[in-house]
Amino acid sequence: MKVSSSNLPLLRSLDVLLEELNVSNAAGRLGVAQSTLSSQLARLRKLFGDELLVPSEQGRGMVLTDRGTRLRSSLHAALEALDTVVAESEVFDPQTRRRRFVIAINDNALALIGNEFIGAIVDQYPKAIQFSLIAPDPSQLISQMERGEVDMYVGAARLIPPRLKARELLSDQFCVVQRKDHPRGSKPLSMEAYLNMLHIVVSRKGELNTPIDEALATLGQTRHVAMSVYGYAQIAAMVSMTNCVATIPSRLACSWGEGFICFDPPFELAPFSLAMAWHPRSHGDVAHQWLRNRIAACSESMR
Repeated sequence: MKVSSSNLPLLRSLDVLLEELNVSNAAGRLGVAQSTLSSQLARLRKLFGDELLVPSEQGRGMVLTDRGTRLRSSLHAALEALDTVVAESEVFDPQTRRRRFVIAINDNALALIGNEFIGAIVDQYPKAIQFSLIAPDPSQLISQMERGEVDMYVGAARLIPPRLKARELLSDQFCVVQRKDHPRGSKPLSMEAYLNMLHIVVSRKGELNTPIDEALATLGQTRHVAMSVYGYAQIAAMVSMTNCVATIPSRLACSWGEGFICFDPPFELAPFSLAMAWHPRSHGDVAHQWLRNRIAACSESMR
């Protein structure tokens, strides 16, 4: 088989098929319909004169033929080498090329990371780079990226679907925040006091139960959630005007200024990470690589 421009996309599909051993999973990674990939596999079998992948006798997924096994490592290495050559021959220069990025980012990540890297880029390249910031919807993230509607997600690492590529940016822990003139004063926060206070949580869907409530439940404890709001900016406003408290990321609380007091939670809460994530289809895009490097450099300076 001689490689040509017409069958190069087929080889990229074959590379994913040989790795996934499952047409449905491979189609999801490639962003194509399962029927389309099945047609491509039929063409590949004809080109190579070999089945390449055959149904597993156990009824789950597929297994490689001998030819498919020999192809797997060599094909993947060849395509990576080709991507390197192409990437080295193409450079994204924001001084001369325009680009719009759509980033799904919540207000916590925006406050901690986004404002800094987005502001710096906009100031440095005022007419070349544009950003559209939207609220993330984890249930729609993969399909939005496959359709090219979202370039990147920045937010809680635990919400990133495993099919996306990701890089950790910052780690953080939780604190309990109240207004400075709260009637309980500034004494350390006991579990009894924490449970007896009124709490505010963040939920885009208006839910009152959060992972923090799940952590309390493992201890046999419950707190009273007085309200949910759709963003962290609303939490700052409500905490400043009421006797409610909120359990929020420490870095965010520190950015709110002198009108608030922070306490360690009276029970153990695991730290969490903020990360950026992107679809494999964008991994080799030089403009996307440029943006990822800028975000990573910004987060490194904040560690």
